[in-house]
Amino acid sequence: MTFRVAMVAAIAVVAAGCGGGGSGAGPSAPSVLTSFATGQWDLRVDRAWDGVAGNVQFPSDQLDESAYKPVAGAATYRVVVSGGGQQVAIVETPVRGQRTKATSSLVEYALSPGTSEAPAGGRLVVWPGAGVLQAELTLHGSGRPIIKSERGAIVLVQ
Repeated sequence: MTFRVAMVAAIAVVAAGCGGGGSGAGPSAPSVLTSFATGQWDLRVDRAWDGVAGNVQFPSDQLDESAYKPVAGAATYRVVVSGGGQQVAIVETPVRGQRTKATSSLVEYALSPGTSEAPAGGRLVVWPGAGVLQAELTLHGSGRPIIKSERGAIVLVQ
């Protein structure tokens, strides 16, 4: 009986140590994405689609990271998130969007069509990167599946 109690106690100690409670390893992906909620964020563009790579045929086509090239001195977009993370607005443009997908690995917004910047709408996708959230802002054109697509870190400013 004493052996059994000792084994149960040892298993409990090991399980508590593996549970992630305060291990300092950083937040899990779901909690990081949950943090992308109401507030003002800056998308600091550091890479852009070259306009050719990826064999894009449809607005829904996803581009691999290899299709993006580093850019210096690129734009910073203020992204206002409201409604508990349900809506976004890109301040420098009249583009607004609604959340369409939220998983443990990404949050995606469909951006409204009908603006000069994005005649056919677009998408904003946010995912966890190495220590900081990453985002992609892709704008769709009329007759062109993608007008431009930019990526970079997205950080909370307010």
